[in-house]
Amino acid sequence: MKSELVPINPKVLKWARESAGYHQAEAAHRIGVSTERIVDWEGAAKDALLTPRQLEELAWYYRRPSAAFFLSEPPSPQPPPRDFRRVLHRETPFSHYLSLAIRRGRRLQRTTADLMQLTETPSTPVIGRAYVTDDPEEIALQQRRTWGTSWERQLGWHSPHDALWAWRDGVEERRIPVFQAEIPREEAQGFSLDDEYPYVIVLTTKDAPTAKCFTLFHEYAHLLLREGGICITQETPAQNGDSMVQTELWCHRFAEAFLVGSVALESRSETSLIIRQEPSYEIALRRLASSFKVSQQVILFRLWHMNLLPEGRFWQEFNRVKEEGRLAEQEAAQKKKSNGGPSPAIEAIHQRGRMFTRMVLDGLDREMIGNTDAISYLGIRLKHLEKLRAEASR
Repeated sequence: MKSELVPINPKVLKWARESAGYHQAEAAHRIGVSTERIVDWEGAAKDALLTPRQLEELAWYYRRPSAAFFLSEPPSPQPPPRDFRRVLHRETPFSHYLSLAIRRGRRLQRTTADLMQLTETPSTPVIGRAYVTDDPEEIALQQRRTWGTSWERQLGWHSPHDALWAWRDGVEERRIPVFQAEIPREEAQGFSLDDEYPYVIVLTTKDAPTAKCFTLFHEYAHLLLREGGICITQETPAQNGDSMVQTELWCHRFAEAFLVGSVALESRSETSLIIRQEPSYEIALRRLASSFKVSQQVILFRLWHMNLLPEGRFWQEFNRVKEEGRLAEQEAAQKKKSNGGPSPAIEAIHQRGRMFTRMVLDGLDREMIGNTDAISYLGIRLKHLEKLRAEASR
C-alpha cells in the first residue's frame, strides 16, 4: 500500500534547506533522491508532494521539527551576524556546520533569556563599554583589574584546559554564556551575538584550548565594542584603514594584552633568552607559552607589539612555530581518535557551559521546567541527568 503524499509549500522547503546550509545536491544525497527531485520540489507551482518518510528525513537533516514544514510561508529570516572573515578575504557562504552553529547559538541565547526571566536573573552583561578609538592595551589592563585575576594565579593554573574553564567561568560570571559548536576551524573559530540580551559567545570545538582562550577574549572584545560577529582568529588582517579591519586588529590586541601582560612578560627570564636568540630560546618560548597558557604565536605577537622583536625576526619565528603547531595538531587529532570522547554528561557541559547547565538544573529543581524540557535544553538523555548534575556542581 502506497503512503499518502504530504503537501508542503515549496518556499518552506527552500527556506529549511538554505537555513541548514545545504546545497540542493547535498540535500538530495542525504535523503537518497536525485538533485532534480529537490529542484522540482522547491520550484513547484503548487505544493510539493513528499512521502512521510521523505519529510521525516528532511526534518532530521535540516534540524527542524516536522511541524515547521507545515508553515503557510517561511518565517522572516533573521539577519546573520557580521562577517569579520571578510577582512581575510574568507567571506564565503555558510557551510552546514556554521549555519547550524549560528541557529543553535541563537536558540540557546533565547532559551537562556527565558530561564533568566523565570529565575528573575538580570540578562544585561556586566562588562563595561569600549570603542575602537580607545587603547586596547589600556582597556585590557582595566578589565584585568575588574576581573581581579592576578598573573600569579594565571601562571599557577595546571593546564590550558584549566585556564579555559577559569576564563570561561569568568566570562559567564559577567552574564555572557559561552557555548561550543562543531565548526570547521578553517571556516570560523568563533562568533559573538550582541543583537539581544544576553550576549553570547560560541567557540569551535575543533581548536586547542590555548586557541580557544584567545578566541574567547577576541570575541569578548567584540562585545565590549558592541560589534559581535563571525571571526577567524588564527590570522591577522593587514592594516588598510577599513573599519572592520580596525575592529579585528583592536580585538586581537586586546586579547593579547589581556592574556599576556607586558610587565609580567618582561619580568620572565625566558623573555631575555628569546630576545637575544640564545641557543635555548626555542625552549624558552615554549616555556613562556606554557606558563601563560597561550600559544607560542601569541607570545611572539606580544613581543613584537612591545617592540622587543623586530618584524623580520617575528615573522621568521611565527612561521616556524606555525608549522610545528600544524604537525602537533595532526598528532593530537590521531590520539583523540584512539582515546574516544568524553561521556554525554561531560560533553553537554563542554558544549553548553556551566552557567547554562546550572540554570537549567535550577529551573528543574524549582519545578519551573520539567524533565522533558531540561533534557531537551541540555541535549542529553534522562539517564545521564544525574551524572551531569554531579559534574555541574564541581
